[in-house]
Amino acid sequence: MKRKCIIMLTAALLLTGCSSDNEQKVVTSEHTEERNITFEQEEKQEKNPQIDFSNLENTLSQFEAVVNIEYVGKDRILVITDQMYLIDIASGEILAQSPDCNYVKGKIKVYDNDENIIIVGSEVPESEDTFVFYDENDEEQPRVLVLYYDKQLNLLNKINIFEMFALDPFLATDVAVSTEGKLAVYDDNSNGLYLCNPDTKEKEEILCGKDEELVYDNKLQFRIANEIAFGKNDEKIIFGAACLNYPAEDGEESIPGYGSITLDGKELYVEKAADEYNIMDAFPEFAIISQDCGFTSPTGKVMKYSFSDNKTEVIQLKSKEESNNLFSSSEGNILATSEENGDKGWNIRFYNTDSGELMGEQAYNALSSENYGRPRIYVFENQNIAVLYFGSLEENGKDVLSTMQF
Repeated sequence: MKRKCIIMLTAALLLTGCSSDNEQKVVTSEHTEERNITFEQEEKQEKNPQIDFSNLENTLSQFEAVVNIEYVGKDRILVITDQMYLIDIASGEILAQSPDCNYVKGKIKVYDNDENIIIVGSEVPESEDTFVFYDENDEEQPRVLVLYYDKQLNLLNKINIFEMFALDPFLATDVAVSTEGKLAVYDDNSNGLYLCNPDTKEKEEILCGKDEELVYDNKLQFRIANEIAFGKNDEKIIFGAACLNYPAEDGEESIPGYGSITLDGKELYVEKAADEYNIMDAFPEFAIISQDCGFTSPTGKVMKYSFSDNKTEVIQLKSKEESNNLFSSSEGNILATSEENGDKGWNIRFYNTDSGELMGEQAYNALSSENYGRPRIYVFENQNIAVLYFGSLEENGKDVLSTMQF
């Protein structure tokens, strides 16, 4: 399997961080008048194709070296450069800006509730060595932190998962946050899944493999594969898996799978997917399982896994190439893909997750695929708009953020 469960903390996870005392870079919105924006408002706005998104386009055009982009709720986006910027999609206004962005430049997860923006981030000390061994008391050991920001991006608190819950600092590899603030933590060392309460500092074991072995229904041996999330109103923990037949034969290679388990550990479900399925985006009621092809060829197929009945549906995309570059919308009801249009640019397509039908297709030819990587696509259902991120392939080139209505 391309995503190994035995974690090697390599340069892909190395975070340089950015210090709070750095000179603050100011990025402005076109409109400078004061706006009364309430974060508690969760009602869906009426979809209006006549909304003017020029202010959003102008705001996004100022970012030239993008490190990370993540959804924050349904209608906001977090753009991370040398600082963090919280942007309202409908208005294009920058709602908050913060230079305090340590631990958020690698792979992160972002959660949003009534009071906080919660970011799960990692820090690995820089080293020239591929493999680094740490003493348990080493202050330079790697960390997975849960960071609590208010709605103005002021850092309120950070939790060191290893210290609080006595987990191996090198092998606790994935964390998910529930709507109530509880943490699901996967520890690769024990192949264990834990439910942790940061308020009481208690840790409850949900799954733990004897001799690193977890078995489902006497037919599958599996390991959790660094993709965990809460689902079904926080009643279950959803996970990606690396699966083998049970008992496994010598030399047998694992293939990607997926599964779920209730918080009391009593209801477990695991299923093999296929070699090509190994990326999972989880939402409250379902997960989208798609491809990240290395040596295999794209198939143009995407899986939708329902948590309530453990059923899967296959969505067939227009072309095979698309399934290797698929993005879920802010609420999961729309899928977006791109396909290269020669060297002219890309064809961007939008699919209905429920029906699998193609909702629309647009050509984006403002940039050349010779100079820019394939776009990452962030779809905001309430606004009928997508934010496209193009990473420059040229040395000292400038990244591009653009918008597209659908």
